[in-house]
Amino acid sequence: MSSSDGSRRVAALESWIRSHGGSICEAASVLDSDGYRGVFAREALWPDIDFCRIPQKLLITERLAEGSLTFGQALRQSAEELMPSAAGLLLLTALLLRDSAAESARAAPGVGGESFFAPYYQALPTEVRQMPSCWPADHWLHAAIRGSHLERLVKAKRHSLGLEFSLLQSP
Repeated sequence: MSSSDGSRRVAALESWIRSHGGSICEAASVLDSDGYRGVFAREALWPDIDFCRIPQKLLITERLAEGSLTFGQALRQSAEELMPSAAGLLLLTALLLRDSAAESARAAPGVGGESFFAPYYQALPTEVRQMPSCWPADHWLHAAIRGSHLERLVKAKRHSLGLEFSLLQSP
């Protein structure tokens, strides 16, 4: 995805949020100059400013997945028995599959995508280079998080991703 296409997709997401009662203040940016996604302040903010407000109905949650999938409760119960730590992730994955999230994400911004959440799916990054667990060993931000709780979380995530990848490769 080109940076201009990414910017259009993020603008469509912001418009979708606003059209459903949400707000993102003018001092906020959802996409920074390096292509990182998040909500960034471009200037100093006054105390008590409403920086970003996302209505509950726009959130993709475990509760939404469980309630909107006909097999949601059964999936949660089975997942809690087999892999309790991943039950929520399985519910969300099932919802994304049912929603044809991958198909919606490939559609042009504001076009296609039968899902209510299509603007969100379309704004997702197509690569994960920004995620700390995917940073190369020599990335400058490793020094910034050295010794922190975030560093421990990143190492644990990297380890679990390695284990999951090994399981996927095993016959």
